[in-house]
Amino acid sequence: MSRYLDLANTLGSRIERGLYGAGVRLPSVRTLSLEYGVSLTTVQQAYRWLEMAGLVEARPRSGWYVPAARPAPELPKMGKPDLRPTDVSEWGQVQELLDLESESGTIQLGRGMPDVESPTLRPLQAALAREGRRAGVASLHYNDMQGVAALREQLSRLAIEAGYQRQRDIMTEWVRRYFPEGTRIGHPQGGFTLWIELPEPFDTHALDSMLKENGIAIAHGNIFSATGKYRNCMRLSHASVFTPRTEWAVRQIGEAAGEMLHSTC
Repeated sequence: MSRYLDLANTLGSRIERGLYGAGVRLPSVRTLSLEYGVSLTTVQQAYRWLEMAGLVEARPRSGWYVPAARPAPELPKMGKPDLRPTDVSEWGQVQELLDLESESGTIQLGRGMPDVESPTLRPLQAALAREGRRAGVASLHYNDMQGVAALREQLSRLAIEAGYQRQRDIMTEWVRRYFPEGTRIGHPQGGFTLWIELPEPFDTHALDSMLKENGIAIAHGNIFSATGKYRNCMRLSHASVFTPRTEWAVRQIGEAAGEMLHSTC
């Protein structure tokens, strides 16, 4: 990871845990440069990254501050499920998306699972391993179907520390910046993805085929419907650790979508 991203993740984690409260002035660029042994430019890049995520704001001749309030993202409404059995015809495309996991050169933005290699999850992994050795096969049994509230809360805290919430905000800003006018963004509750809706009659399946040639994978919308709906939608994951290539990939997706829309007008 780039040094400025490493510093941005550290500062962002402190802000989200409340160590720097709303309206508080953050350490100066020079102070952080001396504390972390990095250049002034690296600190400035980290602050600009956090500003893009909405975690900090710059005040002229004063420095960097935690915003007084951050607007909560609007969540999409849940639809009513179809109670009638329906033939599933998109399984081949789902399997194709899963097979891309093993291709190391692909920028995978289609998967909907968190990055299990995150350092903040290592204590949890160690605890699960210890419990597995102690309890044996009993550790594989399910608890209540709704799960354990305390465990869900702890996993949520670990996810926040790992930067998922901050990365969601960053990717949302990238989509707003690079995608064509008329694009709508949804934040599925409890997930690690964005739900992107492009103007009709856009075909994200065709876009996906074109992007794969450039080493970029998305989850096009119709694989989430047994009847082929959501062809103008896609899912983008913000669960993996971001690198400069991640922003490049989102920009490529947005610009390609814009060109396709322009060609159909």
